[in-house]
Amino acid sequence: MAQTLETLDVFGHWWSCRFIPPVKEGDHEHTTVICTDVSRTIGHRGGHKERRLLRRLLNCNERERRLTATTFTTASPKQLTGALFRLQGFREMHARNPAES
Repeated sequence: MAQTLETLDVFGHWWSCRFIPPVKEGDHEHTTVICTDVSRTIGHRGGHKERRLLRRLLNCNERERRLTATTFTTASPKQLTGALFRLQGFREMHARNPAES
């Protein structure tokens, strides 16, 4: 059964290599390997995939930015100050007795 492998060479070219099972002729075994340069195909596929991943990452960052902005604009300064004092109190308690905190 033939097997196929895609690999990148040291020059930046992508190759699709198809390995044909060995054939025994007398005392010798012969294996056939057919390699095709698929750099253009892989390059287009890779570029499309990278653009799609970048778009998803940017969408996630934008969504996180909006959520953070909404959280801070809906919280009053009094609530934020109270949260800051509670956090400082927790840090001090944790420094004195981590098990209790």
